[in-house]
Amino acid sequence: MASGFIDHPLARRADEVVVQTFRHFVPHPEDRMPITRKSWVSSVILLWILGCLARRPNTYWIRLAFFPVVFLSCVHVGFAHRKRLPGTDESDYAWGHIWLTCAFRAIDLGLYKRKGELRIGEVEPGKLKTSANGHKSNGIHPSANGNGHSKVHAEQTNSNPSLWRTLLEGLAVILNQRGIGWEDGKDIYLKPESRDTGRRWKWLLQTSWKSVQCFLFLDFLDSTFKLLPGFDKPRGATIFAFGRNPIEKYFISCVLSFMTGLSIIRLFGLLYHICSLVGVGLLFHPPASWPPLFDNPCSRTSMHDFWSRGWHQFLRRAVLVLGRPLESLFGFPGLVIGSFITSGFYHSWGLYTAAGGPDYQNLIYFTVQPLAFLFERLYRRITGRRLGGFLGGVWVYLWIVVGAQWCINAWHARGYLKGILIPPRLSPTQRILFPALTPLAPYLRPFFYVDSA
Repeated sequence: MASGFIDHPLARRADEVVVQTFRHFVPHPEDRMPITRKSWVSSVILLWILGCLARRPNTYWIRLAFFPVVFLSCVHVGFAHRKRLPGTDESDYAWGHIWLTCAFRAIDLGLYKRKGELRIGEVEPGKLKTSANGHKSNGIHPSANGNGHSKVHAEQTNSNPSLWRTLLEGLAVILNQRGIGWEDGKDIYLKPESRDTGRRWKWLLQTSWKSVQCFLFLDFLDSTFKLLPGFDKPRGATIFAFGRNPIEKYFISCVLSFMTGLSIIRLFGLLYHICSLVGVGLLFHPPASWPPLFDNPCSRTSMHDFWSRGWHQFLRRAVLVLGRPLESLFGFPGLVIGSFITSGFYHSWGLYTAAGGPDYQNLIYFTVQPLAFLFERLYRRITGRRLGGFLGGVWVYLWIVVGAQWCINAWHARGYLKGILIPPRLSPTQRILFPALTPLAPYLRPFFYVDSA
């Protein structure tokens, strides 16, 4: 009976329609089209409109009907097009992740935010709460709590915003991924600020120096990777190609895995600092609205601490797309499991645009992360104390450096760090450091023996 139904012409036709529709939005990697300005600009405008609607009261049903169009537009521009630098897949590597983030944001704004996107202290867009003495709050201000989020109480109504104000609010909605200053992100952990947020000029100088540090560190890591055999090609590099025996091979792969993680931290840090300099220096944002991105992830002593405090929170709103519904069913465990499943999907399908289809090693790696939380909870129940200290540090490095090697190897195989991040003529490492270290090359070369097998 079931077999007969599957062989029915209508069933076969329905199957063809589903496949064709899917392949329209997510074609095979080799069938993707070159990106055009018209294609991505239209998707940005649609997402911007959705963000503007989220800042207007009583727009939930409009957003609910509109968000599938925005979601499919973001998926199509991310997966059906390619944006590539000459001789590399580096640009494609970032392209898929950027548009997946936009697609998840469309789901968040269209499906979950019944009241709209609320700033801290609002009961609905445009309606602020006030304290008993009448002081209003619209986000971060000097009386904020330890995380930089303000505490407010009663209610007051704002006047209708102008079109220009609505456009700026919509842009803020789609760009603020961490939720700083918004109701949805009021519980997010923010690293205590070490820069002087009270004096703008001093904060700009301190941030500029941090940008220089990130640039120099990233330049060294990027230049070092490009010295390794196989990493000078657009695709197909592996961190497991070095060493003359298994001990050397996996020791070197651990070092390269750690270096890859550092490069991500420095790359994200550099881009974030540049954006913050523009925001504070040119757009006159308050310095407190650009808190640090990472909080010493290399010194964390538990996986819960690593993901909730040490690592960046750019994907926080994206991963809650599945975390929220599972939290309503299973509580906190559902939130953790759903968030990491979403993160695995994000990292897996984000590699789709870097050729070769999705990578399921990333999906597996992030999906099993809740096991680390479970083991830490069992450790606390058995020992009566939280995991920490030297043992906790080893535990984190086993998960993040050793356990993530196959995940990171897939990134390098798809083109991570193959593009020209820093042109050689602007690279202090390639122009100054490497020439000075040339006499040491004969002593280092045997260590990076390439296993041709």
